[in-house]
Amino acid sequence: MARWGNLALTLIMSSLLFGCDGNPAEQQWQMYHQQIATDLEQADVERADPINIGDFPERSDRLIDIPETRDSMLNIYALRECQITSLIAARNNQLGRVAPPSQQWLYERALWQRLSDCWNSDVPEQLSDENRTRLQQLTATKTAQLPAVSWNAIFDSSEWVKSFSRASKPLTSTDETAITSQLEAIDYLQQMTDHQFDSEWQQDSSTLENHLKTLQGRPLTAEILRALLLASQRLTEANALLARHLAQRGDDATLV
Repeated sequence: MARWGNLALTLIMSSLLFGCDGNPAEQQWQMYHQQIATDLEQADVERADPINIGDFPERSDRLIDIPETRDSMLNIYALRECQITSLIAARNNQLGRVAPPSQQWLYERALWQRLSDCWNSDVPEQLSDENRTRLQQLTATKTAQLPAVSWNAIFDSSEWVKSFSRASKPLTSTDETAITSQLEAIDYLQQMTDHQFDSEWQQDSSTLENHLKTLQGRPLTAEILRALLLASQRLTEANALLARHLAQRGDDATLV
């Protein structure tokens, strides 16, 4: 049993590096099944075609509802020392209203950063009580909303949706350099979320867009998930053979 278990673990790792349909991963699973069948003097394992990943959740199911923040331009102008007027004006022009989720993310983070820096400066002391309260409330609102904004920016992007494409195959490359650009893209998104409240960390629009374009070019996430599904199915099939053998013997044992 230990030998089969160790081999199964090796094959799981291999499935993350190969695909199916006659490639080395499927061939190794077949060899694993044949070894078990031979050792147990049983017929070969009955194998079925590996299943596909499920549909990506609908947009309404994967996004967080964020209430819209509205105020008059006069009130915004009263906070002009916070350097947010031009930023908000750009957000509300024709191009800003149709900006993709990634650009909305950059806007919201830039707005939070300016509000936070302003609130922690000497500007509030120069404001009227009403405007100071407005600045405090706006800063608190944008601070509370930023994690949800980051989530929505990723899960509302067409590039991220395509990385879960069902029109894909299990991961087929053993060379990590072949997926370096995709891993770097995912790492950058992770950095943006990890540093979303870090005033010292500088976001870059072109870097973000280039990484998203990289993710769009190859559904790596789907490939990894399908490799795991392949491993899970082949192990389940092997367990079924072992269970039949143990039932014939009347023994109890831990399956792989």
